Amino acid sequence: MIIVKVIILKRRFVAINHNRKRLIIILIVVVMGVITCIFSIKWLFNIVRSIFSSEEEQLYLLNYGLSNVKVIDLNLIDPNDILSVSLYMKKNQPSKLEITTNNSISDSPLVYIYNTHDEESYKDSNVNYASKVLKSELYEYGIPSYVENKKVSEYMNGSDIKNAFTISRNFIDEYWREHETLKYFIDIHRSNASREITNVTIGNDNYAKILFVVSMENKFYEESLEFADVINSMLDSRLSRGIMKKTDENNYYNQDMDAKCLLIELGGYESTKEEVDNTLKLFAEILYEYMSEGYYGN
Repeated sequence: MIIVKVIILKRRFVAINHNRKRLIIILIVVVMGVITCIFSIKWLFNIVRSIFSSEEEQLYLLNYGLSNVKVIDLNLIDPNDILSVSLYMKKNQPSKLEITTNNSISDSPLVYIYNTHDEESYKDSNVNYASKVLKSELYEYGIPSYVENKKVSEYMNGSDIKNAFTISRNFIDEYWREHETLKYFIDIHRSNASREITNVTIGNDNYAKILFVVSMENKFYEESLEFADVINSMLDSRLSRGIMKKTDENNYYNQDMDAKCLLIELGGYESTKEEVDNTLKLFAEILYEYMSEGYYGN
């Protein structure tokens, strides 16, 4: 009798354990199913949202990792290829931040590009060519700009070269009075340094390096330095020659007119069109990023 009871209890214990295991398996399957459904719904929702969402919502999705946009991890790329990747992403990006105003580009320029020393030449072009290239590159990002077509050299009349900035200042003032939308002023120069200093090869491409010049005497010195420093920090370090601080009390390089007056020395007398073009593509991209990060209009 006792043996029979033991057998019955044992069978009940085995049955209880079997039912418990089956219950656990069922719970696990249910939980996995619920999780799978949640992620599937979220995945489908994000695809639909990415298709019909606005550009601002797309940026939000990208920032929070919810977009189906592929992001390249630069840490996995050879340093020599980073610039190529940057240019590739520029050419293939589906849309750009809207920076243009309601009026036409010619009527509402944001950037004034000029050449105080307009006779400075490269190996096969000149600084005025560089200005036009920058204008074209900015246009690709929807940034309206204007290149000064009057030449400072034609107004010099044999006067001291320092007067060149006084003449270009008059050009700025005249155009600015008619176009109050201007926010940035870029004076493109060319360095007299040798090729070893002014140019660099990165990967399979050649670039003209950039030197920023800031007047320490102008009333916007701190703001001008900050502007140049931010732009310089956004530039690939291999393309930068740094920032030169000048202490000429008789020449502010027009940087006392506005804190966003930028003087750059792009390349040198041995730089080629290709090198100038390559650098200005990246420089325009940096200006676009600078404006789109909240600096635009400030």
